[in-house]
Amino acid sequence: MTQQNDAATSRKLRRAGIVRIVLVGLLAVALAITGLVWHSTRPIPPGQAKTAEQSVLGYLQAVAQGSASDALSFLDTVPTDTTFLTDDVLAYSRTFRPITHIKVSSAYGYNTKKTVNASYLIGDYRPFDSFNVILKEGYWVITNAPFGPTSEYYYYPFLTTVNSADISLNGVPLNGLNLSDISLFPGAYQYETSNRLLTMDGTTLLISGNRADTREIPPRWLSLTAEGQTEIADAVTSKLNDCLTEKASFTSCGFGFNWSNNDSQERNVDNSTVVWSTPSGIDDSNNLVVLDWMAIEDGGPLRAVAWIGGKVACEGTSAKGSLFMDSFRITTETIDVTDPDKLVITFFTSNY
Repeated sequence: MTQQNDAATSRKLRRAGIVRIVLVGLLAVALAITGLVWHSTRPIPPGQAKTAEQSVLGYLQAVAQGSASDALSFLDTVPTDTTFLTDDVLAYSRTFRPITHIKVSSAYGYNTKKTVNASYLIGDYRPFDSFNVILKEGYWVITNAPFGPTSEYYYYPFLTTVNSADISLNGVPLNGLNLSDISLFPGAYQYETSNRLLTMDGTTLLISGNRADTREIPPRWLSLTAEGQTEIADAVTSKLNDCLTEKASFTSCGFGFNWSNNDSQERNVDNSTVVWSTPSGIDDSNNLVVLDWMAIEDGGPLRAVAWIGGKVACEGTSAKGSLFMDSFRITTETIDVTDPDKLVITFFTSNY
């Protein structure tokens, strides 16, 4: 009986030992998880990263919290152009694509020069970045941030239209800026235009630690608003109608007949007798107005193309009673939309 009791007691002790081992293991895992969460959320004092990982964590935390000065304190060198490295620009990004879920991996490399990998979310976009860090005067700093788009392709389409389209990036006008000099913190950057005829809706640039992602910049990143199309079509129709009331064989719209350039006065038309007409009316039924992307991509003016027109006829007489008659077709128009309050309209004609 004593042997049975001893065996039962021994089994209980073994089970208790196993339970203690399991509990210790679970506690260790819990502590590790707790340490990871602390490591990912505890603020790092500005410019005082005591480890390589802290320099990257502190940098990304500062950007996520909207503090440009704190973010810059974790960099080895502050860029010369800080136009976009401001609290206001960061606040703009945070309103529609905040940075969250920052995760920093263990550093690897040499004693005073290491690489730190990090991931985070910009809205629902998750980049994976590698940061180069060095030990400098007792603290770790990042050497390959922020993103400097020197001669990067992502802004190339905007170069010829930045000024004419009044484009801004996160609320900062790009007019007059040297785009090859700007630097950008990680985050989402929204392109906009203040030209009321145009829109850049959905044109977003995603910047991670050291690269640009252009997946949200459509090939035709600039377009006319519906209201802009109507306004342009109305302006073209109005100008055309005004020109067709002019007492001139050659109108201010740039079309007509040179009936007043003859050597003999008898052969010149008397402009007071000139009458313009539209036998079939002006066709503006489709009000088709689009941006002239061929011109934009070739570095030309920011202009739209409209298909408003039809057959027009003109007749008049000379002082001697000679009759002048002719007709042609107005086919298309180009409209410089750089200044929406001063549209420059050019009419194109055909004899057929």
